[in-house]
Amino acid sequence: MSNETLGEYLLTNDHVETFHEQGFVVCRQFIPLDMVEELRLGYDAATRGEIEAWKNSWAPGKILQLGMPNKHIPGWEGHPYLPRIVAAAKQLLGEDIEYRYDQLIYKPPGNSVELLWHQDAGYGWPGKANARSLTCWLAFTAVTEAMGALHFLP
Repeated sequence: MSNETLGEYLLTNDHVETFHEQGFVVCRQFIPLDMVEELRLGYDAATRGEIEAWKNSWAPGKILQLGMPNKHIPGWEGHPYLPRIVAAAKQLLGEDIEYRYDQLIYKPPGNSVELLWHQDAGYGWPGKANARSLTCWLAFTAVTEAMGALHFLP
């Protein structure tokens, strides 16, 4: 992955060290705000039920968990956000890491369903995938503790 694809953002040695010590790393402004705004347009359309592939999944007030948004949301396929994420994953876990799956999750305000503590590897990924895989959480809006922000535990 070239620096051109990544823009100016490469993980620092501190990022990599933190990831290996804690099991996660926070990379603020990893995706530039102009890119986030581009992606957010498609995200907002999906959460309003406007993406044809998910018309049957959408209902007012319902949590959405929509697979492969980069294949269904106009403007997401080929967008530079995904190569940036994959490049960072390679910095953290090695050059043989590759993209396999992405999803869009939306929990609307006032929805009382609690999203339980879990480990992503606990979903049953076989073999090395438990140790040599990672997930990336990209927030499209400011997230606060009062909103039920995602927490990572070392």
